[in-house]
Amino acid sequence: MPVPQGNNPRIFRLDERCLIKVSGDDAATFLQGLVTHDVMQLGQGCLAYSALLTPQGRFLHDFFILSEADGFFLECERQRREDLIRRLNVFKLRAQV
Repeated sequence: MPVPQGNNPRIFRLDERCLIKVSGDDAATFLQGLVTHDVMQLGQGCLAYSALLTPQGRFLHDFFILSEADGFFLECERQRREDLIRRLNVFKLRAQV
């Protein structure tokens, strides 16, 4: 069972989940072309459910995406984190991410 963190009983640490930060000048356009949610319409501080699909439309990863002033956080499964990072890096190319 999750244990409340700090003095806020509404914040929990979930050991099976983790955060990946995507930042840089091209973070929004980089993610826009890769994930299922329209990140350009995601307001700062807003959270949305999204996924990464193959070019054929098959499911690879799902995550929550949080928009912040300096980039985005992807909240995903901890044991699948490395594969998600690897797949994002494949598309990085010359993007400033």
